Amino acid sequence: MLRSVNCTASSQRRRIRELLSVRDMTSEDLTILKRVVDNAKVYFKNRKQFDRLGRRRSEMKNKAHNLSTYAFSKGEGLLLDANVWLYLFPAPSDRSPGFARNYSAALKRMLLDGTLLALDALVLSEYMNRYCRIEWSALHKAKHPDFKKFRQSSDFGSVGLSAAVFSRKILQLCSRHDHPFASCNVTPVIANLNLGHRI
Repeated sequence: MLRSVNCTASSQRRRIRELLSVRDMTSEDLTILKRVVDNAKVYFKNRKQFDRLGRRRSEMKNKAHNLSTYAFSKGEGLLLDANVWLYLFPAPSDRSPGFARNYSAALKRMLLDGTLLALDALVLSEYMNRYCRIEWSALHKAKHPDFKKFRQSSDFGSVGLSAAVFSRKILQLCSRHDHPFASCNVTPVIANLNLGHRI
C-alpha cells in the first residue's frame, strides 16, 4: 500500500521519496516496485533517447500500405513476420487462405526489385514451431495428445523434415539479422503491460 505524505523538499528525488512511503507490501509487490523505480531511473538518465524512440513509434502508427500496390525498392530492408512465411511456405495440412496469393506475388516483386529480406532467429523459430504444430494438430494429435512427446516420436520425423526443407528455402531468400535484444531494456514494457499500454 502506498501512503501519500504532505511534505515539500528541495530536490525532486527527495520529494518523491518523501511523498511515497511503503507499508504492508508483499515481497512480490516490493520487487515490482523496485523494478518500477529502477526503470524510472533508467528513463530519467536517458530521457531524450526514450522520448525520441517514443516519437519515432508514434510516427510509425497507421503507416499500413496496400501490399498489392506497394512499390518495393532496391536496398529496402524488410523483416517478414512468421505468419507471412507460413502463408508463403504453408504446412501441407493448413488450408491456405485466398489472400496468400497476394503474399506470393509480393514476395516475387520484392525479389525482382532487390528488396533486402532479413530473418532473425525468433521469426524462424516461430515459423518452424507453428508449422510442426499445424501438422501435429491435423494429423497426429489423436495418437500423440502431447506435442512435446510427439516431437520425440518416430511420427515426427517426416514433419520435422518438411519443416526443415521450407526453413532452408526461407534462409536462402533472406540475410540473417541479429538484433541487440540483450542490451534492450524490456522491463518497462513488461511493467506497463498490465496498465493496457501499447507494446
